Amino acid sequence: MSKHRYIGQRVPEVHSFAKISGKAEFSDDLKLPGMLQARILRSPHAHARILGIDVSRALRVQGVVTVMTGQDTPGINYQAQMPDMPVLARDKVRYVGDPVAAVAAESLEAAGEALKLIEVRYEPLPALLDPEEALKQSAPQIHEGKNNLMLQINRDFGDVDQAFAASDRVFEDEFSTQAAAHCNLEPRCSVARLTADNVLEIWTGTQSPYFVRKEVAHVCALPLSQVRVMPILSGGGFGSRSKYCEDEGVTALLAIRTGKPVKITLSREEEMTTTRIRHPYRMKIKTGVRRDGTLLARQMEVVVDKGAYCHYGPGVTGYAGGIASSLYRVPNFRYRARIVYTNKEVGGPFRGFGAPQVGLAIDVQLDRIAQELGLDPVQIRQRNLTVPGELTPCGWKVTSCGFEECLQKAIEATDWERKWRSPKHGRLRRGIGLAGAIHVSGSNIFPDGEFSSIELKMYRDGQVALYKGSGDTGTWADTVLAQMVAEELDLPLSSVKVMGYDTLVAPVSLGSFASRVCFEDGNAAKGAAIQLRGYLLESASAALGLPVESLVAHDGRIHAQSDESKALDYGEAVFRSPRCIGHVLSSSYEYSPPTVRLPPNGYANTSAAFAFSIQVAEVLVDTSTGELRVERMTVAQDVGKAINPLAVEGQIEGAVLQGIGYALSEELITDSRGRVVSDCFEKYMMPTSMDLPEIRIILVESADAEGPYGAKGVGEIGLNNTAPAIVNAVHNAIGVRFHHLPVKAEEVYFALQWGRKEA
Repeated sequence: MSKHRYIGQRVPEVHSFAKISGKAEFSDDLKLPGMLQARILRSPHAHARILGIDVSRALRVQGVVTVMTGQDTPGINYQAQMPDMPVLARDKVRYVGDPVAAVAAESLEAAGEALKLIEVRYEPLPALLDPEEALKQSAPQIHEGKNNLMLQINRDFGDVDQAFAASDRVFEDEFSTQAAAHCNLEPRCSVARLTADNVLEIWTGTQSPYFVRKEVAHVCALPLSQVRVMPILSGGGFGSRSKYCEDEGVTALLAIRTGKPVKITLSREEEMTTTRIRHPYRMKIKTGVRRDGTLLARQMEVVVDKGAYCHYGPGVTGYAGGIASSLYRVPNFRYRARIVYTNKEVGGPFRGFGAPQVGLAIDVQLDRIAQELGLDPVQIRQRNLTVPGELTPCGWKVTSCGFEECLQKAIEATDWERKWRSPKHGRLRRGIGLAGAIHVSGSNIFPDGEFSSIELKMYRDGQVALYKGSGDTGTWADTVLAQMVAEELDLPLSSVKVMGYDTLVAPVSLGSFASRVCFEDGNAAKGAAIQLRGYLLESASAALGLPVESLVAHDGRIHAQSDESKALDYGEAVFRSPRCIGHVLSSSYEYSPPTVRLPPNGYANTSAAFAFSIQVAEVLVDTSTGELRVERMTVAQDVGKAINPLAVEGQIEGAVLQGIGYALSEELITDSRGRVVSDCFEKYMMPTSMDLPEIRIILVESADAEGPYGAKGVGEIGLNNTAPAIVNAVHNAIGVRFHHLPVKAEEVYFALQWGRKEA
């Protein structure tokens, strides 16, 4: 292989100086002339009818410019996957925190004072806080005229019943997972203004400017061309800023209503209690196997606590079914998922997109199966690993696959055999466990299509501007795209400037989610750069009177292979190009992966490449107190090709720490009235640097043929198997198998005290 100049190199993040120096601007840093501050009045009830809203006293507060209720909006719901969520509640509230009214004022103090003076008359209704209760025939309807069973997904691949009948053993288990918060460092903030020519400009640290533009235009009853999403940095996403955020519609409507710029910044409590969360799952898993551990059939029944509104719940739940049918080789699969409305905070996209929930059930049960069949956990996985060329039951076509190499390298690096078999005795007991993962590199599941676009502009000084339509929420997406462009053009990395996602200027891309940016935006960036290099060579060929094939483009110059004196620099090639317009040479490229959009039956190859991972957890359990500590995590991950190993390792480390929190401590707890009580970092118990174990990362490069330079998606898969690896390690240490997350110290203590083998 040829040696790359930038690909595979540990180059720093392109925004690092701006962030470290404090010069980077985020939405809340913006101060526009005449800008108003806005606050949102939220429902104190989990479920209630709105009988009336009196805003007259609030309007009399000095500095208040307007008070907006649902009746003052166009009355259009967000589209999402089901148009059931209003910008402001109009007739009913459906969870504690549902937005009811918004105040725009000259100061935050005035807006806050006005909120207290808005009088809302409610008729409280029974609150449904449990999905099983919400499914009962006697349960009140959360959305009038609609069943609380928002959607049922039924998928059957293969002959499941016959496979169960042919199985030597059939295992059945139940698992459940909790609601979890994204915990971005930056709370949501959006700024909007209406320009003199009636273009609505909105600044928001989004992963998906295309979806923000589409949804804001929809709820504001504006044409797409009249909404412009402006580029701004973002302090974290993890899926919380995927598609659209509900505050963006409120900000936009207030800006239209007042004719002034408006800013809304959520408090940490609002961020924790009213934004989208990871869905809680209740799962029944049934697996049929041969005596040698070969998987024959798997059936999963899932109840998803959706919360008050749909958002992208069907996408999350459907994708979880794809993961469940493709994690390890299982030829027959049945999936039954019920997505249920409850009067709770709304579930939505979160790193892993449903995979961490079903992965817990699959990998923890797999350890149980191995134990009862007399197998090592490694042996049962070796017999069922996905291999290159595999077609999974749901139609996923696996091309490159480093799953087996990941397993082998992980067990070698951890001295697995000795540690797993070592005697467990005494007060302090160590255990080791592992789990696998599979994840997409982009996924063709939305009616909007599946594509990424990049535009490059080279100027007469040889500098390049890179325009893209996706956000970078700290994932180093901008950096790896700049690396690819610099590689193809053989330019210094500093010569490539990433311009952000201004939707009036940048080409359309779906956004940053589904681990798609490096793979899909990367292919678009590479394609645009190759095309631009071709334009430069074409121009130089005409200027030098030499055939294109005799020229070399290197370090900003184009010269003859045989005589370097016959040369011109890139800027001169730009100026001489017949394609040059206004002294700028442009190259646009759209990449659409060779995939099939997901049909209702769930069978399609929705991704062009799949990443794989094995994580090994090593834990220490204090049997006298139940205290559980993760001492070491070893991650062997198939990344295809690490475009920037520093960025890849950072993504994996962050994902693992997030997974540790999901496994052991993090939980959004809702009380009997529907209020989230773990409403700040102090109560939520998110791991800190003090909880960070040693993390060993082994990068497996399977070089996917479709990926840019062989790369695959990286960002999400690092979280998917952390929790089951930890749960399996705990079982190895103390002999108790946990079926519910999070596994807290008190649960470990009582399980040991009561002599339980499962909890």
